[in-house]
Amino acid sequence: MSHTYPSQVMDRVNIRLPDGVREKVKAIAAHNRRSMNAEIVFAIERHLGALDSDGAYEFGHHGPVAATRTDALQGVDPTTQG
Repeated sequence: MSHTYPSQVMDRVNIRLPDGVREKVKAIAAHNRRSMNAEIVFAIERHLGALDSDGAYEFGHHGPVAATRTDALQGVDPTTQG
């Protein structure tokens, strides 16, 4: 009997990242004890949660989260992350 896993029915997207972004995502994901995929999904959901009903961005809505992300990277060298 064949079993269908949730990941088999989810949408898949391939993206191109600017130089250095992958390493930053990897470092933040490691800090938050998440996979890179989970970290990217989290960031997108947070961003979309900051949109108002018209789809316009509500500036400052998630300001503290951005500060936390910056703080999380302080002293992190992404080239040394395993």
